[in-house]
Amino acid sequence: MDLVVDALRNQKGETGSILIELLLVVIILSLLAAAARPLLKMDDYQMLDREAAELAATIRYVQEMSKTEQRKRSSTPSRLMFSRVILDVDAKGYMVTLQSPGGTSLLKKHTVPEGVRVVLKNSAPLRSTIIFLANGDVPMGCMQTITLKKGSMERSIIIDQAGRVRVEKRGVR
Repeated sequence: MDLVVDALRNQKGETGSILIELLLVVIILSLLAAAARPLLKMDDYQMLDREAAELAATIRYVQEMSKTEQRKRSSTPSRLMFSRVILDVDAKGYMVTLQSPGGTSLLKKHTVPEGVRVVLKNSAPLRSTIIFLANGDVPMGCMQTITLKKGSMERSIIIDQAGRVRVEKRGVR
């Protein structure tokens, strides 16, 4: 009889410890799942940040290419050897082209993810093109802002008169 009582006492103690072990396993798995979530799916804020950073880097690239093309132009004896780097923006993305006497070359084309809109606001009416001067500045009076929008979130890439490029975040997080 003592054997049966001892066995029942052991089962009761083990049942409690098994329940605690199961709870610990569930808690650990929940913590692992919560930690892995950001790695598995990029949220809208991160996507807009990434797109804004990529667009700002592209604008800086166009700016440097404009300076390089100007140096090439100034070293050529003929003024007919004219080329310029252009950033064209539309609602679905942007593209960088090099216009030269030999024709137009596409340097980069980028489409933004679905649900993101690109809006160009500048002081030059009806222009969807960004052109830099030889020194990297924008033409007089043509400050430009490109805004990436998704819902209530916005990331604005601002190009000031001196050609400085910066990203501003707007929208609720």
